[in-house]
Amino acid sequence: MDRLEVVFGGVVFGELACEVDVVDVGCRVEQTDVGYRLVVDDFPAGAMLSVSGRVAGFTDRMAATGSDAGSGDFGEDDDVSGVRVLLVLGTLICCLAAAWVARSAVVRRRARGDDAAIAACALPGPLTDDEVDWMLDQLDPTEAVMLWRRSMTPAVVDAWFATMIARGALVPGNRQWSLTRGAGDALLELPEELNEALLSGEMVVGEPMPGGPGLWRGIVRTVQARVRGRGWWLRGGPGGPTLFPWRLAAGLVVASLVATWSVVTGWSNDWWFAGAMVLVVPAGLAMLAELDLGAWLSPVGHQGLAELGALDDVLRSGPAAVDRAWQAGRLPEMGAWAVALGSSGSWAAALRASSVPLDERRTLAAPLWPGVLGRVWSAAYWPTLRFHGFDPDGQVPLPFELVPDNEVTASHPSPPGK
Repeated sequence: MDRLEVVFGGVVFGELACEVDVVDVGCRVEQTDVGYRLVVDDFPAGAMLSVSGRVAGFTDRMAATGSDAGSGDFGEDDDVSGVRVLLVLGTLICCLAAAWVARSAVVRRRARGDDAAIAACALPGPLTDDEVDWMLDQLDPTEAVMLWRRSMTPAVVDAWFATMIARGALVPGNRQWSLTRGAGDALLELPEELNEALLSGEMVVGEPMPGGPGLWRGIVRTVQARVRGRGWWLRGGPGGPTLFPWRLAAGLVVASLVATWSVVTGWSNDWWFAGAMVLVVPAGLAMLAELDLGAWLSPVGHQGLAELGALDDVLRSGPAAVDRAWQAGRLPEMGAWAVALGSSGSWAAALRASSVPLDERRTLAAPLWPGVLGRVWSAAYWPTLRFHGFDPDGQVPLPFELVPDNEVTASHPSPPGK
């Protein structure tokens, strides 16, 4: 056998060598457009050719083995660098695609299912005073806020504080932007660490919270435990039953296997294949996550949202609703509901225009509670509060009280009773 040539591609070598197991017979390595060529000019019969080297990367397998593979250059380092760039870009595209698909799925699901079901449960007309009283007896603002927001948000803690103020467990303190311990049976609802801390002090905005982040988490866990028995969610809701996300788990396994296979076989170096992977895989996983982890309301939840919507209409209906709540002795509680449903601004404006005496308004902290206390899971300090009561120029906030516009002065008013 006079001459032996071995041609192969698909692999980029950092080092490559060959030898023949016969003395005085040499072997040389040549790099070609296809890949590599091993040449032995005088290959003896029965001899053995050995190849050794260090693999630096892989090239496009389809182009390297196709009939017109000679047009590609797969031995250059630029090909390996290009794959690295693709991986970085693919990661960014993956995040964007997953976020877009998940958001679109949530919007479509709510628009298609929940909103139509809630509309079907709408009450025939405005709530009567008896219906409002019945709803306030049946529901708690701290529970209803989870259904109203359809998720677990910092508004749960906002509603809890507003409710404690409405029930007299927390009252305005001696200092600006402070709360202290109240009196009565409502004190039993305060967490132990908060109750003990308030025996000798006050909570002040901007200072460390008694109990730190654990206090926020404890409040949320307590509310979630009560919400579980409401039956508002079929699955996935805050405090509701959850199912094992088997579809998401299966999707992750399949995606991992496909990604591993593409790297081992070299298909991940194909630009079209890699591009499809970074788009299709995250989009598919986002859809599976929406199916398994999304909150699905039950018929009871749809009915509850319709009732809360009717109550929100009452809170936004103007001074007449404030006067009726005052006459029925529900004014503090309705203020807490205004915070829970995000209507505290409208309720505060209606309170200013109502016939409720100024002295009674000074004890109503709940209508001014902003609904923006902060992040439930990480807040170690009281975040900045934003109030709905301002002077005509929008400069001076009014802490824990409402006064008619013509009585606002250029300085902060004293706390109630001072």
